[in-house]
Amino acid sequence: MCRCLRNFMKPRQQCTMKKYLLSCLILISFTPVFAAQDSVIVPIYRQLFHDKIDHEQILLDQLDGKKDGRISLTHKPEVNLAVTEVMTNKINELEDFVERNDSIATNNEKIKYLTYIESLLKKFKYSYRSKEFNPAFTPQLVEAFEKIMIADIDSLSMLAEIEKAPYAIGKILTEIFAENTGYTESKKILYLKYATLYPAKILQTIEPYVNEPFADSLVVLSCLLNPTAIYNISQAPGSTLGMLVHRNNNPLVKAIVELSKTPNALLYFPFLDDILKGNKTIEDIRKYVGTGEVGYDSIGYFKLLVQTEINYFARMTSVAKDTPIAMFGPNGLREKLKEKAIQHFVTPINELHDLSNINMRMKATDSLSAVDLYFMMIMGENDIYTSSFKHSYARFLQRLGKEPRTDSLLQYVHYDFFKKFIKMTANFNKLDNFLSYMPQSSSETLMREFIANLDNTGTLEDAIDVADSYSSITDKKLQSTILGYVMSNEKDCIEKNNGRGKTIYGLLKTIFYRLTPPIKLTSPACWAYLLFMKLTIKR
Repeated sequence: MCRCLRNFMKPRQQCTMKKYLLSCLILISFTPVFAAQDSVIVPIYRQLFHDKIDHEQILLDQLDGKKDGRISLTHKPEVNLAVTEVMTNKINELEDFVERNDSIATNNEKIKYLTYIESLLKKFKYSYRSKEFNPAFTPQLVEAFEKIMIADIDSLSMLAEIEKAPYAIGKILTEIFAENTGYTESKKILYLKYATLYPAKILQTIEPYVNEPFADSLVVLSCLLNPTAIYNISQAPGSTLGMLVHRNNNPLVKAIVELSKTPNALLYFPFLDDILKGNKTIEDIRKYVGTGEVGYDSIGYFKLLVQTEINYFARMTSVAKDTPIAMFGPNGLREKLKEKAIQHFVTPINELHDLSNINMRMKATDSLSAVDLYFMMIMGENDIYTSSFKHSYARFLQRLGKEPRTDSLLQYVHYDFFKKFIKMTANFNKLDNFLSYMPQSSSETLMREFIANLDNTGTLEDAIDVADSYSSITDKKLQSTILGYVMSNEKDCIEKNNGRGKTIYGLLKTIFYRLTPPIKLTSPACWAYLLFMKLTIKR
């Protein structure tokens, strides 16, 4: 695979027998692109630098655990062939180019470019091992390297090539050609590519570029993803990043900067979108948040969070699919809703689990509506005790009115978290009861949606939730209906050649057949089926 060791003042045709045989193997295994006679004479004082390149080529060959003249880094033979070709024949050609090129006049200059070639191989190897580089881009990498090397020899900038290259390629090449006349501008272009790929890391990396024209727009991008980070930085206005944030004229950034001067500022974050749109003012929220340690209304604040969640989720599920600012992330709406549900309601109820007086135990929830209780139970899923859930659920039904309709409540919240609530009612043996407070047609439609699109999620959690929920249903007709939905989904997946969907729904069908009579999935047999699902389904 590697070039032969060059002897002082001897033509490279005089290869060692080992190199000759290895070249023949490559010729047999692949169709070489380059077949020109190699007659470059290498002076002994540069032989070491060629040997270093040869050594790196050998290391690349050994990456797959075999020294066989093939650089096999993927499961695609055509990609491996291309990688082998450019990292052997093309690299050898570049070595020859350095030796032959009269524009590279001095020994030191030739050594510099040979070292660049060695660096290319080293950085490629490192980037591949760290999973920062896709081997499929190897030909593009080497081609761009060659163009930049030629430009560098003529004292021209590499900027044009860096602008065209994907980030992973640009990163390698910029590190190699650090002395190029276009290095500084190329680093800026490369950072913009990085920021596009990793916007969540902008504030961690932007400091060297705070005076660049693009810095302000990157701060806005970062703010959309993590307003809390902007808030934290804005509290140090004298720092480099603090000055960057404070000078920004974007309305969202300015609003956060102003909030940073407000007591309990993080409690306002879930409502940033409404504040910017004029739907809520700071004063509207302050009457629940209070000032400093005084005036905080835990009930009012939680109710405001709940109503905001309902409004925001409606926007997310609308045709426009608009995701409000600070819906997610640190101190976002979802995080704050969960925090306050546990802090003000779930924890106090749990702590009084030994109290026989239920009204005293549930006193913390006296002012909560059915909708508030719905979100309280959901957000406390991992913390709420069994008895706490059952008493909360009883109050939930009571506060639905004289003729409770659970389907009406789900419609009101736009079916937000309905799958999680179905799972919870199933786990606490309340699913049949929950479904009984809606017409049969509504319960069947609800369960159809519960079962739909299980193959589109990134995990098996929803499929396991479905299996667990099914085990809690005692209504034979509903069981039969759900089984029919599963079989229908399986059939659709088979017709569409959807392997993942076919496996998921097929296994659910098998589990459901086994759940007769219904049993909880704590049974070893059922958990074995679920484990089989995890091991079998292709992600």
